[in-house]
Order: sequence, then structure tokens, then C-alpha cells
Amino acid sequence: MIAQLIAKLQLWVPTLLAVAFTLWAAAVALAELDDAGVPRLLTPSRGSPGRGLSPARSLHVVHLSLLAIAAALAATALSWWAWDLAGATLRLLLTVLLVWIAGDLAPRLWAANEPGLVRFDGPVVQHTLTVFRPVLTLVAWVDRGFRPRPSGPLPKPPAERDMLQGILGLAEMTVAEVMTPRLDIVSVDFSAGRDQVIETFRRMEHSRLLVVDGDPDSVTGVIYAKDLLPGLGPDPGPADWHPLIRTVEFVPEGKKLDRQLRDFQRSASHLAVVVDEFGGTSGIVTLEDVLEQIVGEIRDEHDTDEVAPVQRLPDGAWAVQGGVPLSDLEAELGHSFAREDVSTVGGLALALFGRVPRAGESIELDGYRLTVDQVARRRVRRITLAPLAAASREAGAPEASP
Repeated sequence: MIAQLIAKLQLWVPTLLAVAFTLWAAAVALAELDDAGVPRLLTPSRGSPGRGLSPARSLHVVHLSLLAIAAALAATALSWWAWDLAGATLRLLLTVLLVWIAGDLAPRLWAANEPGLVRFDGPVVQHTLTVFRPVLTLVAWVDRGFRPRPSGPLPKPPAERDMLQGILGLAEMTVAEVMTPRLDIVSVDFSAGRDQVIETFRRMEHSRLLVVDGDPDSVTGVIYAKDLLPGLGPDPGPADWHPLIRTVEFVPEGKKLDRQLRDFQRSASHLAVVVDEFGGTSGIVTLEDVLEQIVGEIRDEHDTDEVAPVQRLPDGAWAVQGGVPLSDLEAELGHSFAREDVSTVGGLALALFGRVPRAGESIELDGYRLTVDQVARRRVRRITLAPLAAASREAGAPEASP
């Protein structure tokens, strides 16, 4: 009787455990493909169970460990060692294949159609990482070359992670968020002479200019500086430069940056005119504007005098250019202003004042004092944002005695 009970336990306990670990591995595989938190998954964390491993790598290590345990338990339930060599090998391979299909392949195929079934930051993943803390600590130690874990703050995230975050963000951003606005467009008129066009290129130091017929809403095309080069030598080119005008693409304000990047890749032109819902010109977007969302600011030999769009001042305040996206400022501050009606810092200032403010005017918002520093052509070009505590100390400081 006892022998029969022990035999049944030896058969069913490993089987049930193998099923449990396979399902556990499947849940972790689903969490690995939860794309809602990919940027966070790539960030190393000092306090994470992996002790320096990124959550993405920690999940991968845990997933492999669960698959190995499930395969070992399933093979034990089949008693593969009790068979001849050919039978044992066949049973072992079939066991590993079934565990791999149920614990890895099937959940990944499922998550490809329905991502987010198991959240990467949910209780399943957090408890799993806690259970496998010793394994993750060992893997982190091996990754460091068997050296002790360094103390102090973690190094800055690698550039690869920042680039991946930028790539993933392209699907959420529109061309209107990165375009050069209408007021900043440099263009030449269709009626201008060849010498005027060349002089505009020399003065503005651009490689291409929009050609408009009277006003920015009547865009004729785009002219490239390199097309005018043959006429700059001893043999002057034809006076009529209009045949050199190239066609230009028109895109709506709401077009996503990932789609625009693919269109730039397929097209010979790397400039497009952004139009609003009424067909008016809102601005222009270039390939450089899109790439800067991935790799960061791109500076050339003509950008040496440009100042940083967001600067931290010695007194703790921030000097911000008006064209900076509001989301960039919020990322620097670690604070959300919860304003969905504006997209830039200048737009935020206009919305708060309800009119075009004058330079020197201030207003309070969410614990900050926003001061307008420069206004040009009805646009807020630069502001200073200071925490109210620092601003009040500066305002209430006594004057120095003579």
C-alpha cells in the first residue's frame, strides 16, 4: 500500500510541478513582451532584485531558469533514465520540446497579438524576481567578472537605451511637435532674381529653401543650394533659376514621426511642408528633426552659437526657450503640469496669461514662478522658471548695506 502511494506520488508530484513551472514560465514570457514599459525595462536599478541587472535581463534570466526547472521535472515524471538509450533520448527531447512550446513559443505568439496580458511591473513579475533573487545576484556577479558590486550611484544609462527610447517614442509624437514653425521658415519668393536667391543662401547658410509665391501658404517647391553651384564660377549659369525648383511633399500636422521617417527613407527629399486642416502652412519638418528625437541634438558647423534649449541656472532656476516641447521641460523637472491643450513652453505661457505677455511679467504655476524674458513677434521666445521657495527668498532678501 505504501509502495503504491509512493509510486503515485513519484508520478504525479513531478508532473504537477512541471505543469506549474511551465505556466509560470509562460507568464514571465508574456511579461517580457509587455511593450507598455519598455523604457523602464531597459533601466538598471540599484534596488532591484537583480542588484544592477536591468529588469529586462532579470526577466530573461528568470524565464530561462523556469524553463530549465520545468523541463527537468517533466523528464523526471517520465523516468527517462529507465529506458534504453534511444527511448531515453527520444523522451527527453520530446519533454524539452513540449515545455519550450508551452512555456515560451506559445505565449510569445499569443502576446504578439495581445500584448499587455501580464504587466512587466505587475505582482507576478515582482514576486518572481524576489523568489529568484539569489540567481539574479549570481548572474550579476558573473557579469561583473566576479568583482564586488561597486558602491555609489549607478552610472548614467547607456546611449543605446536613450536611442531605443527615442525610437519607441516616434510612434507617439507628431510632426507638429518637432517642426520648424511658420514664423521661423526662411523662404525665397518665386519672383526673386537669381542673385537674390544666392544672396539669401549666403546670408542664412541653409542648404535648401522653400520657394513661395507671395506668402507662405502658397508653396511652390524647394530650391537646393547645390543646384545653383554651377552658376557661381567664371561661366555664369542661366538667369532663370525656376527650372531648378523641386517638388515638395505636404504632410498633415497629426502625422506620426515613425511614418514620416519611413516616407523620408523612401523619398529622395528630406524636407516636407506641414499643413493644418485648412491647407495653410504650419511649418516644415526635416529628416534631421526626426533623427534628433532618436540620437539627441545634432549640431553642425553653423550651430556653434546656439544655446541649450533648457539650461539650469546657478540659483536653481531654469532658463527655457519658448519652442521647447512641454514634455521635455517636464522630464527635466520631474513634474507634470497636466496641460494637454499646449505642446510647447511658449504655448504654456500664452495659455496661462490668456494674452501675449510682455517681457518681465510673471505668473505662478504648480509651485513655480514663470517669468517671461523675451517676446518677439507675438511669440514667447524665452522664459525663466524658478521654484517658488527660491523665488520668494530672492524677492525677500534684504538689500546689501553700503
